Amino acid sequence: MSELWLGCTSRGSRAEVARALRSVEPFAVLSFADDATEMRSRFREEEPQSVGAIVGLTGRGVSDVNLAAALAQDGLASEVVLVGRQVSGSLRSRASRAGIDRVIDLDELGTSSGRPGGSSTSSARGRAAGSLGRQAEGGHPLGAGDACTCDNRPAHGDATGLGGPMGGSVPESGRAGGVPSGRSPAHREGVGAAGGRGQGETGLPARGVPAEGGVGLPAGERAPVLAFASGRGGVGKTSLVASAAAVMSSWGLRVALVDLDLGCGDLHTRFGVGHPVDLVRLAGEVPPTPEQMGRGCARCMDEVYLWGPCERPETAELVSPLVRPLISYLSSRFDVVLVDGPAGLSDAAAQAAQLADRLVLVHDDRQGGLAALGRTSALAVRLGVARTRIVRVRNMDDLRGDEEVDFARIEPGLEGARLFRVPDGGEEAEELFAAGETERLLSSRSEFSEAVSYLMAQLLAELGALPDGEETRHALELKPGRRRRGLFGLRREVG
Repeated sequence: MSELWLGCTSRGSRAEVARALRSVEPFAVLSFADDATEMRSRFREEEPQSVGAIVGLTGRGVSDVNLAAALAQDGLASEVVLVGRQVSGSLRSRASRAGIDRVIDLDELGTSSGRPGGSSTSSARGRAAGSLGRQAEGGHPLGAGDACTCDNRPAHGDATGLGGPMGGSVPESGRAGGVPSGRSPAHREGVGAAGGRGQGETGLPARGVPAEGGVGLPAGERAPVLAFASGRGGVGKTSLVASAAAVMSSWGLRVALVDLDLGCGDLHTRFGVGHPVDLVRLAGEVPPTPEQMGRGCARCMDEVYLWGPCERPETAELVSPLVRPLISYLSSRFDVVLVDGPAGLSDAAAQAAQLADRLVLVHDDRQGGLAALGRTSALAVRLGVARTRIVRVRNMDDLRGDEEVDFARIEPGLEGARLFRVPDGGEEAEELFAAGETERLLSSRSEFSEAVSYLMAQLLAELGALPDGEETRHALELKPGRRRRGLFGLRREVG
């Protein structure tokens, strides 16, 4: 049975259709089309027999059974499932004659456990009805509090959130602890720009199946993806990513980290993780199953989990096909996804940049730094990254010094990039990063921690994903390094 699914139903019935799919395929990855025309069109864009179709409770337009029959006739879906209520025997017979694989009666599903409560399917292609409620290989049938990757939570998780461990998964290495499945309560009351995500400014598709990899969730139902890149090494990018994760964890957000500096990545050392999980372990099957992706991580700290890098640099090329399905999967399970890439844009990092809601380009003030950053930003633009999605961080900056002329704006892709300034954390920061004590560093009040908090609060607010709370409101108002200037750049003296 397929793990990737596309559904068509009314917006108010998505939770019910997800529950029906969960009863037969607990670890399915599900997204929705808006109507019958869009659904059939999207199947024509996919590899035949790679995605399943589930239809029901649409309430308008083409009838459910006719749409399901048309999809079966098209022959592009790996399986066609029809969902209804009080399904009659004549409807089951009609579905069977039309080539519909399975009919699920929601009234016959268990109301408390999420497991099927009776015989609810018919199969025209010989699939046994006994597969209902089956245990997925390596996992567990889903109960009331279990996880399901066919997750249709609304933007702030107000109605249909699913809790519990993600697919029963446990990290293979790193610190002990399972991976969370649902979004945190802190994510549910967001503050930020009107419209937030899903206003044509998102990296993952607003709806539908990416050209490669897993099925994307609608923009309002997934976490923002922030990809960090640089023009050259040694600019403190990895430490900045680790700091950002620690800050957001302190706000109650669940953070997924992906280290795509595949040959030399050391993001794990910032958290004291001795042996991260090799991303190549997911390369046996493309796309990897949700169960495999859920297990392929190391726990860094409370609500922060890390995927990658590679154990051996020579195997890095095997990871490229995994990037899209992995990021799509993580964006459906966490509140924020942070991707740390190498200097420049490798193939894997380039894919992450294309998927990202924001591409964060990090540099310092050393000679030649802006030129190197400009080459990376120009490449990102050629790859299709919108200039409005690019932001710039001048790291290890002197916030007390005079602001110089910003030559970065002449570089391709940086013309309109918003600039954030983050100071050098000093010797103490270097020592704590080296000791894997990022959480301790960010828990103390300092110019560095405030600058990182301000950066992340601004980015999440722009995307409509900032949780509402005293700490986050304070972070939005920090404005570190902001100096008032008068006419011709003369600094005003404030008495």
